[in-house]
Amino acid sequence: MSKKESIDFFNSYDKIVKLFFGIAVLLLLLFGIFGQVFAPDERDILNTNCKEYNPSWTRVFEDGSKESVTAPTIVEAAYGEKVTLTTTLPDNIENGTNICFRPVWQDVDIYIDGELRLSYNTKDSRPFGTNSSMKYIFVELTKEDSGKEFTYVFSSNSKYAGDIRTGYIGDRLSIWIHLLQENGLHTFVALFLLMMSLFCIIICFILKYLYKKELPLNYLAWTLFFCAFWMISEMSFRQIIYRNISILSYFTYWSLMIIPLPLITFINDLQKGRYKKVFLIPQVYTMCIMIVGTLLQVFDIVQFVEQLKFIHGGLLVSIVCIIATITIDTFTHQLGDYLFVGIGIYGMIVTAILEMVLYYVGTDLSLGTTLSIGLLFLLVMAIIKTGQDLVISEKKKQQAITAREAQAKFLANMSHEIRTPMNAILGFSELLLKMDISETIREYAADIKSSCQNLLAVINDILDISKLDSGKMELSCGNYHTNVLLQDVYHIIDIQARKKGLYFQINADPRIPNELYGDVTRVRGILINILNNAVKYTADGGISFNIKLLDIAE
Repeated sequence: MSKKESIDFFNSYDKIVKLFFGIAVLLLLLFGIFGQVFAPDERDILNTNCKEYNPSWTRVFEDGSKESVTAPTIVEAAYGEKVTLTTTLPDNIENGTNICFRPVWQDVDIYIDGELRLSYNTKDSRPFGTNSSMKYIFVELTKEDSGKEFTYVFSSNSKYAGDIRTGYIGDRLSIWIHLLQENGLHTFVALFLLMMSLFCIIICFILKYLYKKELPLNYLAWTLFFCAFWMISEMSFRQIIYRNISILSYFTYWSLMIIPLPLITFINDLQKGRYKKVFLIPQVYTMCIMIVGTLLQVFDIVQFVEQLKFIHGGLLVSIVCIIATITIDTFTHQLGDYLFVGIGIYGMIVTAILEMVLYYVGTDLSLGTTLSIGLLFLLVMAIIKTGQDLVISEKKKQQAITAREAQAKFLANMSHEIRTPMNAILGFSELLLKMDISETIREYAADIKSSCQNLLAVINDILDISKLDSGKMELSCGNYHTNVLLQDVYHIIDIQARKKGLYFQINADPRIPNELYGDVTRVRGILINILNNAVKYTADGGISFNIKLLDIAE
């Protein structure tokens, strides 16, 4: 087998291996998904004694009248009105049995045979507001409570004034396990979204440090972070994890309020600021609702829960503006600049609208689970776009480095090619000046020498600029004599000054040491550049170059 045939064989073999790997991964994924969806259930089912507790309630009004109520439901009640419900506890209650309720922004008192058994109110623990935050409350029962009258009294200064939710009965652990099974997906999605957002924020910070560039993905990551924080602040187990759920409940609304800001910033960066005037509307609205809404809550004027329509309005206005700008980009053929992200945005918008619909319908599928799917889809698309941008940026960087190296090489070669004849001309002019020649020819020879020196100085300047651009500028320091340096400078500048009819003189402080340390070439270049400008911009008279000694260090 020849060398060419061997190379072709291994190239073909490599393609076959990669194709096999791709097919194997796809088949394994499909088999796993199919098996978990359609194969028989072999799990150990965790049975608990938790059951839903929806007895036949009797609502007792202040005038003594009564009516039957079937939970879950919403009864008619004014803001702040106390709703009293009574029922009879089962006859077979055992010690350790709990009844669990989750009041929504309500204060609750629970009585058994007229005796206050539990009271839930956060007025002493919340920093501001008039309603108690949502919490699972447990009423522990004993055998002696069997068959007794159970009275549930609640009130709220919000739209939840008459809201009656499903309760649960069983031992406390069984109830928590049941709630975990019911809300496990929401909790998992919230934690996963939070971890993904923090991961992206850290990655964007590292890339910003490496590339000295702000990535739009960073703002999308913050959007996901606040969405995840909103979901976490609503999850069932927050009262187990957090010290003060009243403060946490405020973040539920603050998170929803602030989400449009990083999301719009992300979209605006992708669109290169083409529609910043359009996005000004939702941005200003978001900032106003956040400031005004917080003040209304703090001063107990309008609670956050009553502002939810306005908060959702900010999200809806943002979505409308995003849809409008993306639609315009689609028809003007500019969507191709961020095609993957555009697809992801459409997916996110659909889930965001569905999320708000589910909330107002009242289904348990809301509270961010639906929106999270859209945000994760958008994140994947944004990561693909960011990866493409970084690859392009890296290619451009390498091309710039290659071009700079080629430029430096060209300038070095050019310098070498020009210096050789220039040095020859300088040598001949110096020999000519040493000969016995007429004054006119001497002046011509001096001008030739001066012009060659100036041209060499220009070449050195070009090389210095090239070295500065490539970061390879270095100083060649050593001891040099000041009198020799000043004589060289004087001879070069004096010729230029005399051509314009100017005088030139150097006044040096006699205390200046005769020997100094530094890069004499750079010092000479600096002085010549400054004095050349002085000659250039002086119309008559002359130039005096004064050098003074300021200080002598050890």
